[in-house]
Amino acid sequence: MRHSVWFMKTVGTPGHVNVRMVREIAKLRYQRNFHPLGTVQQLNAILASGSISRFSKQVKAPTIVLHGSADGLLPASQGRVVAKTIPNAKFHLIEGMAHDIPEYYQPYMVDLISNHLLDE
Repeated sequence: MRHSVWFMKTVGTPGHVNVRMVREIAKLRYQRNFHPLGTVQQLNAILASGSISRFSKQVKAPTIVLHGSADGLLPASQGRVVAKTIPNAKFHLIEGMAHDIPEYYQPYMVDLISNHLLDE
């Protein structure tokens, strides 16, 4: 749980990390399947996969890429690259949000997604 709280405080949106919820989720995940090497395996899979551009270029569905301006794990420039490689994709930078989806930002994100779907 300490690691989960540290991680979310590190990559989560400043001022919006719900520590109690992080602990609850960490407990559920631990009870479901504790596998210490899982994170290392996930990171290895990400690094081994390389660029996704050959796949994203094939996306035909209307696409919106949402990215937090405070994301310290994946810079906004990476979200812009993904949006540029998907034909006709739209990119939205969400000011202040990091590498999570805090409750505070959810109504705004729902509006962005709803408007995107209605415009198509």
